[in-house]
Amino acid sequence: MNNAQKWKLNKREITIIAVLTVLTALEPLSIDAYLSSFIDISETLDAPVYKVQASLSVFLGGFAVGQLFWGPLSDRIGRRLPILASLALFSAVSFACAAAGDIETFWIARFFQAFFGCAPVVISRAVITDAFPSGKILLAFAILSMTQSVAPIAGPAAGNMIRELLSWRHIFWATGIAGILSAICTFLFLKETRSGSAERGGFFAGCAEALRNRAFVSGSVAGSAVYVALMAYISNSSVIFMREFGVGGSAFSAIFMANSAAIIGGSFFISGKSGQNRSEAYLKISFAGMAALSAALVGVSLFAKNPWAAAAILFCEMFALGALFPITTNLALKPFSGSDKSGTASSLFGFFQLASAFLFTAAANRLFDDPLALVSASLLACSVVGIAPYAMRRKGAQSRP
Repeated sequence: MNNAQKWKLNKREITIIAVLTVLTALEPLSIDAYLSSFIDISETLDAPVYKVQASLSVFLGGFAVGQLFWGPLSDRIGRRLPILASLALFSAVSFACAAAGDIETFWIARFFQAFFGCAPVVISRAVITDAFPSGKILLAFAILSMTQSVAPIAGPAAGNMIRELLSWRHIFWATGIAGILSAICTFLFLKETRSGSAERGGFFAGCAEALRNRAFVSGSVAGSAVYVALMAYISNSSVIFMREFGVGGSAFSAIFMANSAAIIGGSFFISGKSGQNRSEAYLKISFAGMAALSAALVGVSLFAKNPWAAAAILFCEMFALGALFPITTNLALKPFSGSDKSGTASSLFGFFQLASAFLFTAAANRLFDDPLALVSASLLACSVVGIAPYAMRRKGAQSRP
């Protein structure tokens, strides 16, 4: 397949990408839209801010566990029905978040919102490996990463507007309605892409097959590092800019939107390279760039304490992350293109990402008092961890006669 063919999508493929874009937008909307409401939620539920921040860790935990359920289920019974069922339940639990009267109830509702909301995300990755030829998979993941990054741009701005005009509770009412609309879109436009069903014992067989695959393991380690880096930024961004630097809600939304645009830019850049078989090379370049930028951010956190310097460096780091998301997903899941274990592989890939992020967000705030120092150190560590499997593999290959 030549480069021109890899860039050309037919009508069916465009429809699939459009529907998957809607579905995968629910995850960033569920995370980003309420970030500027942490203080309001704290006051309404009479809970300290750190307990409201913990709701993000709870969400990530639910997202991690849910992927291990929905991915294998979609291998057994198909992709379409689990998406529709999960969206209905996601909407119901989103309304429960809106009605929560205390922080504990809010945590429980957020856990199940994530458990049900992860299904469209994990199954969407499997749909791509079902429906696209191997030469188009990186392009499909890059387009999906680009378009779903619009949600982090719109999410904070929309959430802040809803919070100011109505209340933080209406953010979750809106999220539930978005789930209903997504279900309607799926019902009308997404056809079943999974032919047949996985064999019994498919989950364990799929996990074993994935973990024996070196490309999957390396891509999952790198993909988890990328996701942890993003969550380090997201979970601390409002505290850094609004509390530490005194930036207002509108200015914070603008900074967050700019960084989300950088993620789109990185994904757009790598989509143009989908015709070149150099994914690992671009991965190494991106992680090396992240390491250098993170070192500069450490300097800002220790000496400069300038919000605009921090914002500029983070903008560049988000560009690198935008390139790394489709690269790592492609490297991990491409070996399962057309496989009856693609849903299980996708769920395991997502589980590693979310479990890593859950452990990080649950423990990170105990390690650093300064949120900017926490983010800069985390980004630096993630860049090293992400490149390690590929650097070590190359070193091992060179050491063999």
